[in-house]
Amino acid sequence: MARAARQGHHLEVVELPGRHTLVAGPISLDMKLHDTLHAFNGYNARALEPGAVLNYNPHRRVVFRIETAAGPVVCKAGPTNPAETAFLAELTARGVPVLQRMSPPDMPHTSTLRYYPWFGQGDLHQAAGRRDHTAAGSAHSAGAALALLHAQPAHLAPKRRSDPLDKLRSLSKRKLHLTPTNQTRLGRVQAALARRLSEGDRAVLVHGDFSADQVLVDSPGVLLADFDRCTVAPPAMDLGSFVAVDLLQARTSSRELRSDFLTGYEEAGGHVNEESLLAWTAVHLLDRLNEPFRSCSPFWQDETEERLEMLAALVS
Repeated sequence: MARAARQGHHLEVVELPGRHTLVAGPISLDMKLHDTLHAFNGYNARALEPGAVLNYNPHRRVVFRIETAAGPVVCKAGPTNPAETAFLAELTARGVPVLQRMSPPDMPHTSTLRYYPWFGQGDLHQAAGRRDHTAAGSAHSAGAALALLHAQPAHLAPKRRSDPLDKLRSLSKRKLHLTPTNQTRLGRVQAALARRLSEGDRAVLVHGDFSADQVLVDSPGVLLADFDRCTVAPPAMDLGSFVAVDLLQARTSSRELRSDFLTGYEEAGGHVNEESLLAWTAVHLLDRLNEPFRSCSPFWQDETEERLEMLAALVS
């Protein structure tokens, strides 16, 4: 509240039952990000206004669009990897279509700010949602681009190799706000996944957080974005992530989108191991099991149950 008063921001204060208080204010007051965002004072007063923010992960990162003299750019404010610029340049030199960083001259520059050009007409998720006639071709191109990424030398990865069983164990330790009955079912799912993942698979350079909204579309071309979690892991880690997120978005066109994506991946030289794909799809669904609770959905219990049903069907 003291920070809001100093910066002249108005806070919404709501008294809740049980002697709790909810305080809401602008993103610029985020406990972890306010020092980073303070760099924009005097540069662009409209940067974080409604409509400009593209993505916000409290206490970690905010992504927003800024209008500059040279046109719109995207800024990511939050932790950065100093090696990212060289890594993206290396991928581009090898023919992988990725979104490159830039340095707009009329913007503040700090170690926690990254800038990227505004590319195309949105992402693949948005294109599929509006039934864009180019979505099928873009999904095919996205699959081909991912296959090319997976074909690159693993030593390029900015992070150490990811152990599938370590990831599964870390998910098991999370407090997934489930009823005791669901925890029992979840235990069976995790045991089945551990058996499948322990069978092993070749490891390649992977995106690490791949989904349709990480594919920027400007028909007929695409660019892959957001390599913050790039590592070395089985290729199905990326394929399963794409499928899991698409399943949860539950669009009527999803099946066709996934088919076009996987076809593009295979035609560009990628190999789809069906068992590994199912297992990693389940891992990514497990990773998102508590999203309904975290998003304060009034139906979080029913939605969690639906996700568990989806998980059980994949590992049965």
